[in-house]
Amino acid sequence: MNTLASIMIENGLPFEKGTLFTLNQTNTIVGREVHDWKPDLSIPNIYVSRRHLAIFLKDGRFYVKDLGSKHGTLLNNEPLTPNKEYELQDTDQISIANHHIQMIFLSSSMDQTADLGPNIPIMHTDQPYVLESINQELHIDNQILAFSEKEFICLELLLMKEDQFVDLSDIKEKVWPERIYEDQPAPDVSNEEINALIYRIRKKTKDLMTITNIRGKGFVLTFLP
Repeated sequence: MNTLASIMIENGLPFEKGTLFTLNQTNTIVGREVHDWKPDLSIPNIYVSRRHLAIFLKDGRFYVKDLGSKHGTLLNNEPLTPNKEYELQDTDQISIANHHIQMIFLSSSMDQTADLGPNIPIMHTDQPYVLESINQELHIDNQILAFSEKEFICLELLLMKEDQFVDLSDIKEKVWPERIYEDQPAPDVSNEEINALIYRIRKKTKDLMTITNIRGKGFVLTFLP
């Protein structure tokens, strides 16, 4: 099972934005807890059905299925047909009950063979660390931190310019090259998407480094003492 897969809450009380739930079992039921029923991921919202949707692993890939909920489920703003399986891709948005709850599926790609690339050993003043590009991991201080594809690309850029300013435009071009079109000068990426990406990286590296936001301009990565 791909242990990198998780669900991040984008919007939905009582959870804070960016709350992560690891998908550590083959079938995860999302719903509302009642006195005789507790789902794997409980969302205390009156618009959420007791058994609202399932996210499950099949043949090495993750799928989502609405379980006949009262108020429905959207995948990237498209309504799901109840009890029909839909394959999930990294950063797909899952919305419950007309956007009352919004979640993002996070996973490294499992349906493509990764291109071989070199590990990038980088020497920090206090501690050497290695960016392992095949598995999208940071090896440092006897720790192995795993990242999604876009998290890893962004982190690599910030690390290569440690203690230096990294412009938003550089992050957009490196992380979202598929959104570069001939009729526009830069990738079509919102500030919310960038902030969510940086939030996830910060959460995973909070004991090692800080990523400072230069409001509206870019970011600076600095290791903690």
